[in-house]
Amino acid sequence: MVGEAGILSGVSFAQSFASTRLAAGRPNFELQFNNLQNSIIDRLNEKINEAQKDSKLNNQIDVFLLAQEKKLTRFQSDLDLFMFNNARNINAVGELARRLDDLSTAIGNGDTAAFDRTLSEVSDIIGNTVVTNGTTIGIYISDGIEALRRDGLLQYDNAGTSTKATAYSDFADQAEAEAAIASAIEKVGQISDVLLYKAEGAEVLRQKTVTNLNSTLLQIQAAQTAVEAEKAAEIAKLRNEYAQLLNAISLAFESSQALSEQLSAKLFSPDAVPPGSAVNILL
Repeated sequence: MVGEAGILSGVSFAQSFASTRLAAGRPNFELQFNNLQNSIIDRLNEKINEAQKDSKLNNQIDVFLLAQEKKLTRFQSDLDLFMFNNARNINAVGELARRLDDLSTAIGNGDTAAFDRTLSEVSDIIGNTVVTNGTTIGIYISDGIEALRRDGLLQYDNAGTSTKATAYSDFADQAEAEAAIASAIEKVGQISDVLLYKAEGAEVLRQKTVTNLNSTLLQIQAAQTAVEAEKAAEIAKLRNEYAQLLNAISLAFESSQALSEQLSAKLFSPDAVPPGSAVNILL
């Protein structure tokens, strides 16, 4: 049906009908295009996840480097523990040397109570020492701490058996107590020397471990950076391909829409239709 507006405007019913149909087609396309776009985006995300999890790319990081990192990290942990306990023993032995001076002073003053009190402190200090385990880092030398914890710092002659002294009364006389202190001073010196040697050796190992671990971590980081760059390039390529696909679909519709509008305008234009044509029936 043709209304007054159509008659007054000079636009034919057929042309108006065709234009209406074309205009109605755009929202339908946009809906379908949006659904298609969402589907393509979902597919793109799947492809991106596949690229990120690509085992071929991940395997480019040398398995040996990863194993070396774990080995060095574990070694460094064992080394740190060893160095901490060894330093603790060094401090304890230093305290024992000072207590031996106090024991000598107590004997010189004839103060047996001070001697017993200091000897009790000696026992507490020895209790704070630790028997270190250097087998995991290649340090096997005995430092005497285990024997010190077992036998004590001062010993006396107990019917021919060397026994740990716990009080001044354990000694037969002052001379035996002084001899025990002299022997303990020599023992503490030897233990101290070995502990310092172990500390120096451990420090050399620490420096080498840090250097090797840092080198390994840098190599792993470089490999990971290369893999991430390759993944990023693959993802960028996927995004570009899907973007081109969406653009092609969009351009195809726009071209089709423009062509349809041109055909409609020409087909139903009075100037384009010869008199007597069957199309004149619609005009």
